[in-house]
Amino acid sequence: MVGYVLTLFDKEDEMYCIWHMMIDAENQGLGYGKAALKLVIDYFQTFPFGKTESIGLTCHEENQAGLRLYRKLGFKETGEKDEDNERVMIRSLAK
Repeated sequence: MVGYVLTLFDKEDEMYCIWHMMIDAENQGLGYGKAALKLVIDYFQTFPFGKTESIGLTCHEENQAGLRLYRKLGFKETGEKDEDNERVMIRSLAK
């Protein structure tokens, strides 16, 4: 297995979320994370669980590769941190 992405639809916040994403260390830097994330965004843009405007996720500050990837794909930091002190990031679902 190269990795995985776990997603959910948060009914309370009316937002799609990337709950967890992991690419095996031996496979990092080969484009698998970017490809997987693009597929997830494309899927969310079909609104499979309801109409909403954004995708949210959190990321550890020390995960610089993850932060760079998320920024490249349109995620913006909100300035907030979650209960685990991870940065909260949001991306519009507009195409």
